Amino acid sequence: MEPATKPKPPVVLFVLGTTAVGKSKLALDLAEALNGEIVNADSMQIYKGNEGVMTAKPTGEEKARMAHHLYDIIEMHQQDFNVNKYVKLAVAKIDEILSRGKLPVVVGGTNYYIEGLIYRKREAQFDERLFRECMEAQRGRVAQDFQEVFQAFVENIPPDTKANLDNEKFESEKMHGLLEIFDSKKAVQLHSKDRRRIINALFKKLRWLYLEGEPDEVQLRYFPIINWMRASPPILLHRVTKRIDDMLFTQGGLKEAFDVFRASHALYGETLDFQKGILQAIGYKEFYPLYKHTQDLSSIEQDADSKRILEQCKQGLIQSTMDYTKYQIKWLTKRLSPAFLKSPLLLTIDLDNPKDYESVALSKALERSKELFEIWGKSADYEIWQMLSQIAEYDKGIKSEKMQGWTKKRCEYCSQELNGEKQWQEHIQTRKHKNNVHRQWKLDNPEKVQQYNEKRKAEKSSSDHIDQHEIDQDMDLFQNGHDDQ
Repeated sequence: MEPATKPKPPVVLFVLGTTAVGKSKLALDLAEALNGEIVNADSMQIYKGNEGVMTAKPTGEEKARMAHHLYDIIEMHQQDFNVNKYVKLAVAKIDEILSRGKLPVVVGGTNYYIEGLIYRKREAQFDERLFRECMEAQRGRVAQDFQEVFQAFVENIPPDTKANLDNEKFESEKMHGLLEIFDSKKAVQLHSKDRRRIINALFKKLRWLYLEGEPDEVQLRYFPIINWMRASPPILLHRVTKRIDDMLFTQGGLKEAFDVFRASHALYGETLDFQKGILQAIGYKEFYPLYKHTQDLSSIEQDADSKRILEQCKQGLIQSTMDYTKYQIKWLTKRLSPAFLKSPLLLTIDLDNPKDYESVALSKALERSKELFEIWGKSADYEIWQMLSQIAEYDKGIKSEKMQGWTKKRCEYCSQELNGEKQWQEHIQTRKHKNNVHRQWKLDNPEKVQQYNEKRKAEKSSSDHIDQHEIDQDMDLFQNGHDDQ
């Protein structure tokens, strides 16, 4: 059934934004005003077994006001949860909420979860029999050195267990070599050490190879009403700092972090992997140095070293959080906002002063939501699909344009791969690159080096003082601009 003949998709409300910007409060107030229920889209709040202070889970009071879904749903140390599994759970929960006549209000800061819900590719039923037949037919393309890693993908694609491959058994370069065999264009775009993206690319390519290509028709899954909350960086820094102090010293966040470390050591032994499960959450790993120094929370105030390490950990958490807010803003600006800028479906809310919350945030969000409810109710099915199709096509065009002309570069002087022109320009300005160019130039130009040394020897005989800056400048002249290579 083509989109134009389908019933129009249901309305789902989204509240997005950075950490500490006020998403949870707005989502809760909108849900109360619009007969809604909350759906979590934060990848760290799905874990159960922790108190949730450091991951900022909803409080008991907030849960009492409104039904909250997809919080505390998987074990704390489960390591194979991914965006595909989240989307499957979230879509089912949203369907359930809609069936009860309620409005789903999705809130969270994990933007690729949000993207997975807003957009969907043309659905094709995965056929494991055809997949395995295709893989056997393709096996002849795979050199002997890559057979083991190829087989690992064949076994892990049907159950969608990417985590089994994200370990040290196979080097990322080995998987990158496999990607070069099946998708050379994608391999050129990915750094050979970009492990997770390589795994994702191979999963997609191999999974749908029996269809002679991955399904790529993008549609919007819902009629999304998007509220993007923002605040200026100085205000965010103030809020983040205050929030972290409250978490650590008022709400018991430090004890929670230590409890998570103890439970993790009991399960995994001496070595912990801070890239998987709950341990990857910002708010835990930053305090592991303190845990290694002392596991007695009551002694910290009496020990100068412990207090110093605690302060260092706290400052590290503030920096990690602010870095993450920059990443969230960059993602929303480049991946979501452009496709919706010409549409009324996106409302940006700039809120620096909490006193303005009612007038600047809540009232505007309610007003826009009610306007869009009316548009959705009065419009014919094909009119809604036409609006959404324009957004989907615009988004697809943006992503294609970004990839055109994109190329991976390799610096032969430094034996290093760079992703795209921006990284390349930054790299050639580094001291490491210039030193390596300088070193190679001397090897390639022995006559000029000898001439240079003789000149310096003559100058040294006439002067006891040698200006190192002048020496460097002199060598740069001899190199004749070679540093720009």
